[in-house]
Amino acid sequence: MKAGNPGGERSADDGVPVAIVDVEAGGAVFDSVLALWRLHRKWLGFLPTQGFTDRAEKGTLLAAVRGSSLVGYVLYDLPRDRVKVIHLCVAEAQRGAGIARALIDEMSSRHRDRRGIQLACRRDYPANAAWPHLGFVPRQERPGRSDAGLPLTIWFRDHGHRDLFTFAPETDSGDRLAVVLDHNVVIDLLSERDQSSESVHLKDPWLTEYIVLCITDEVDQEINKCEDVALRERMRAGLPQFRRLSTPSGVDGGWEELVPVFEASAPRADPADHRHLARAKAGGASYFVSRDGRLNEAREQILATTSVQVMRPEELIAHIDRLRAQERYEPTVLHARSVSIRSAAGAEIEFVRRFLNYAEGERRSELEAALRKALASPTKYEPLVVVDATGTLIGGLVRSRDEETVEVQVIRVGGSDRLSYAIARQLAYLQREEAARSPRGGRVVVRDQHASDPVRYALELEGYRFTSEGWVSEVRRGVLAAEDVPELTALEGGDASALAAALERTRWPMKITGAGVPTFVIPIRPPWAEQLFDSTLAAQTLFGREPRLGLSREHVYYRSPLNANRIAAPARLLWYVSGQTTGQAEGSIRAVSQLAEVVVGRSQTVHQRFARLGVFDVHQVRRAAGSSGRVMALRFTDTELLEKPIRLTEIHSIAQSEGGRFVAPLSPRQIDETLFARVYREASAYAP
Repeated sequence: MKAGNPGGERSADDGVPVAIVDVEAGGAVFDSVLALWRLHRKWLGFLPTQGFTDRAEKGTLLAAVRGSSLVGYVLYDLPRDRVKVIHLCVAEAQRGAGIARALIDEMSSRHRDRRGIQLACRRDYPANAAWPHLGFVPRQERPGRSDAGLPLTIWFRDHGHRDLFTFAPETDSGDRLAVVLDHNVVIDLLSERDQSSESVHLKDPWLTEYIVLCITDEVDQEINKCEDVALRERMRAGLPQFRRLSTPSGVDGGWEELVPVFEASAPRADPADHRHLARAKAGGASYFVSRDGRLNEAREQILATTSVQVMRPEELIAHIDRLRAQERYEPTVLHARSVSIRSAAGAEIEFVRRFLNYAEGERRSELEAALRKALASPTKYEPLVVVDATGTLIGGLVRSRDEETVEVQVIRVGGSDRLSYAIARQLAYLQREEAARSPRGGRVVVRDQHASDPVRYALELEGYRFTSEGWVSEVRRGVLAAEDVPELTALEGGDASALAAALERTRWPMKITGAGVPTFVIPIRPPWAEQLFDSTLAAQTLFGREPRLGLSREHVYYRSPLNANRIAAPARLLWYVSGQTTGQAEGSIRAVSQLAEVVVGRSQTVHQRFARLGVFDVHQVRRAAGSSGRVMALRFTDTELLEKPIRLTEIHSIAQSEGGRFVAPLSPRQIDETLFARVYREASAYAP
């Protein structure tokens, strides 16, 4: 697009409001649009009258009118998933009065289902300076069509629909922290200049388990200020290595409303820093990394008023290292201790002594009353304790249930160490499992007002939502078509497969077909299966473990990265236990999991990252890597042991009945959804 400058001085408007209207072909307003275009044809370029007529008939020609006078217009197309502006023109005497923003906002509101609005403008045109004020971000450049080939800047105004490159902290399955990088730190990482010695360590492999390096659109604005064409191109080419926080502009407000807050918190910082912090806050980030002295001077005030922590690179690294040393959820502790669940009868005194939450102001009489009530009504309530091999109480709960709801009156763990966090995670999951026993699924409501930090943390990780009722988890059973899931039918322009995978996680054990969630069959030998997820196999060995608590909620499986068949998260995993096992003469599919993450790297580095989730030692990981020294780690969660393992001969039969075939896999192999649905319905207790 080549546009007249929508900026300039504010004009007198005599108090007459501006209206945005559709332009009808051949009408008086249409003629005025043509006249305004002719006045500014130098900037706008040639367009046949028929081009205006076509857009008017399609409804993509809007005019701004004040009284009977035309004061501006926008002409646009709707290719693919975005809005493409062809002309935006404001009458010279009306510039600076908000006409351009009114036109853009109206166009945006009409097409919120599109990814955003795109336009092209020559870098040397006056209008190029106005686009940031209208919510546009410079994303790339291309040569123009002029004889001199002067570059065109491609500007984009985001509507906030997430894609593969955006990052939403609240949906990250790894519970990682979103860290927004200031422009100076981005340049450090892209150029590795002398002053970047601390910044470059932000990319150290161990940090990726805890943080996600993010950028906002303000980085694009800063890059666009660089006059060196080659340097601009190099910097833009490096941006995809970072995740982008989505912070859309629009008539409904957003990050722009936060700018004054940061102006007040850091008055000596640059306006660009205020905008950058506002975008970071709106995108859900908790950390902002910068070497800017004025920002770091104001860090305490920024934190107090906005909850955003400003840190230098080296300070963030030290901060994350401290968090790592105090790691909360480490399920490997469950493999080191034998734990079991039993009735709380006979352990009332110890239950109260171990689990009374003094820190939350709980009275002993309250907990005693809840426990006595449960023990006195065994047909209605179920009081349970989790004990270790020495008989020590390490967890406990009181629950009741009706046909559709599991209600948890008390849910406790004995401390705040790693074991307590792991037990809390298991208890939160087991209530969802209990609700899944209902024919159609159900819900879990946790009403405990004195739950400790480990329990609240576990509830959040397990997808519970805090409501006026308490912590609530919705549980659904069966295999549903995407068109029967309201959240998917209401989705406009987003990633259906990512949303479906998220719903499968939060509403486990529900499975969704028709939304593009891939399924991979993973071959695994019996010794690894019994250690990772198959308690039935484990029970047949000297190292049997209690089926429910002996298994981690998350785990990691290592294999060679060769022949991986482009496996990527999110996806479902069907575990094919190869070879013969006790009571099983052939290989079989025994479990289904949700793939949360795939990482490929040096065996020792990858093992260090995932050691807290696995039973593999570094030597076993090296053997999995083979001679290349590189290994693939599959982090998976929500593993369901299938009630009826499906033997290889049965899978052959099912595949043939669906018009396909199944070959026992030697490496990850994707199967179609029809076969997955048939296998799951045959094997799962949750898919009648």
